[in-house]
Amino acid sequence: MKKIIVFLSWLSLYVVILCVGGMLCTFLNDAIQASNFFGDVAGHVERDGINIDSDHIWGARHYWYFWMCFALFIISIIRIVSWMAWFWSEDNKKKY
Repeated sequence: MKKIIVFLSWLSLYVVILCVGGMLCTFLNDAIQASNFFGDVAGHVERDGINIDSDHIWGARHYWYFWMCFALFIISIIRIVSWMAWFWSEDNKKKY
């Protein structure tokens, strides 16, 4: 029973860090866009499907940044899943 408590505590910590990091990056994204680092052009954009930012025409750097953040998020999810597999594996002989 003690091992599951330790597991859930660490898992909760990883999820909180991942989500708080994502929320903090939303403030960073606004500051970077306001500095015109991405090279975005202000203007209303009509697109079919999902509209992430309808008030700007994204520059190339913005697309690179978006896909970099998406890839890092997926890597973090994979890291959490691999840590979960390691924690419950027989190779982990720690006594909790």
